[in-house]
Amino acid sequence: MTTCLSRRRFLRALSLTGAAGFAALHPLSSAAHATVPRTSVLTETRLLMGTMVSVTVSDSSRARMEDALHTVFLRMEELVPLFDRHASSSAVSVLNAQGQMRDIPQELSALLSHSRAMAALTEGAFNPTVQPLVDIFRRHASTGDIASIPETELAEARALVSANGRSGWISGRDGVRLEREGMGLTLDGIAKGRIADIASRELAGAGLPNHLINAGGDIVASGEKAPETPWQVAVANPVSPHTGNARHGNAFALRNAALATSGSYEIYYDAEQRHHHLISASTGSSPIGTISASALAPSATDADALATAFSVMPPRDALRLADKLPGCGCLLLSRDGSVLKSRGWPS
Repeated sequence: MTTCLSRRRFLRALSLTGAAGFAALHPLSSAAHATVPRTSVLTETRLLMGTMVSVTVSDSSRARMEDALHTVFLRMEELVPLFDRHASSSAVSVLNAQGQMRDIPQELSALLSHSRAMAALTEGAFNPTVQPLVDIFRRHASTGDIASIPETELAEARALVSANGRSGWISGRDGVRLEREGMGLTLDGIAKGRIADIASRELAGAGLPNHLINAGGDIVASGEKAPETPWQVAVANPVSPHTGNARHGNAFALRNAALATSGSYEIYYDAEQRHHHLISASTGSSPIGTISASALAPSATDADALATAFSVMPPRDALRLADKLPGCGCLLLSRDGSVLKSRGWPS
């Protein structure tokens, strides 16, 4: 990961009339009934969180949509510095450097609590304490065939990673403290989803319940694009995401739910692509079978964390977990071309 939140870029929102451009207004109906306000969509796209973030709103008032888009991007820009482990001044970086933080920001405290719950739910497959392993993979990155990591260094890094779903940090009235010296947290696998959820709540609070947020592949779909016209999304092919055969499967409707995708195809630390930014805490290595895992969930925070967990879990375990969770679905794409879907996957 080159930035705090730069992965899983290939889950793309597909509007029924095509991709909306930067701040472009698209009428959805040319002949609305006289008593029904004409509904339009407005999309704004900005570079944020190391990726392109698009927010589309649907409403009868252009002024309301413009004001809300301006406000919601400001809100997201406020949140990003809290979670960015690459910025030395961010809250999570200060926590990693000092091992503790007393005056922890409320949003970081809330996200750590959610992260603890997701780590327990996935039995450590989602694991914010893998940061020492991420650091050692990056440190030994190689342009050769396979990165060579000394066993002693790997063992030392693994000793700093919590196992079996334990959080690895202690929260209390005095703030947050990491359990052991040398530990570090990364919220890359959940923070982008949380920011998308907060943005969705901001839009709903501004009187715009119908909106679609695509934060570099973490998608929140709220309400509808137009009356009886749902938002449409699709998962792109990670092997050829920029070709005409970009979609995997058919587009499907998404309403009041979220989707996220985690893939091993973006950041590699060796030419053989055996070491990448997704790391299993239980093995200390990167999974090589699953190249893409998509998660459907009621919130983007959960979808983000589940997609991360599904990527490193044995495929059958990922499907079983998805089937146990209400409103959740799982799509796994393997390096050999096989496709696995949970019962809750919509297409």
